[in-house]
Amino acid sequence: MADEVITAFGRIGEWFAISREDVAPDLISVAKGLTSAYAPMGAVLVRKHVLAPLVDGSRVFRHGITFGGHPLSAAIALRNIEIIERDQVLENVRALAGPLHDKLQRLLDLPIVGDVRGAGFFWAMGSSGTPTARGSRRPSVTPAAVVPAAAVARGRHHRPLRRPRRRGAADRSAADRRRGAARRHRRRTRGRPARCGQAHERGVTPLLWGQRARVPATPTVV
Repeated sequence: MADEVITAFGRIGEWFAISREDVAPDLISVAKGLTSAYAPMGAVLVRKHVLAPLVDGSRVFRHGITFGGHPLSAAIALRNIEIIERDQVLENVRALAGPLHDKLQRLLDLPIVGDVRGAGFFWAMGSSGTPTARGSRRPSVTPAAVVPAAAVARGRHHRPLRRPRRRGAADRSAADRRRGAARRHRRRTRGRPARCGQAHERGVTPLLWGQRARVPATPTVV
């Protein structure tokens, strides 16, 4: 099975990225590229030998979601594919992939960039850093900290994917520690019955493990 939710429909210059690897998967999952995200739609493409047992009339493939096979999204998907072919989107990506590759490789001259990799119009950049006492590398300046502001200053907007830095105990304030302790307590006690004292304070009869709640025969109107 090939996951082509991100890579299909021209992003790397082919209908499906897996075709560049000379592989013919039995199933291909697709989504946003199918409609260019103008409408929500997802699909699974299957080969004939996978589909045959499901449509031979002797069994039923029980599945379905509320908006499965929605005619509006299906119409938009068909029109979107027509536009991709009409405007030669795949050919355009193939023609510009080389120059884009050359320009992106120049990013390796920056001290915060350690790796640039990708294909077509689908690229990723890895950050570099300075060696730490343990031999690992910790970014002294992360791209997520400087790229968004620099891009906006040049009139370019994008969506940075930033992973928050894990702060050490020395960097955390007392309020941070209290919030962290509260979150850990909620995780530990999630799904457990309240303690007797807490339950009585709330006007609730506490339950023991495995004990079923007793519902009064006559409802109380408040």
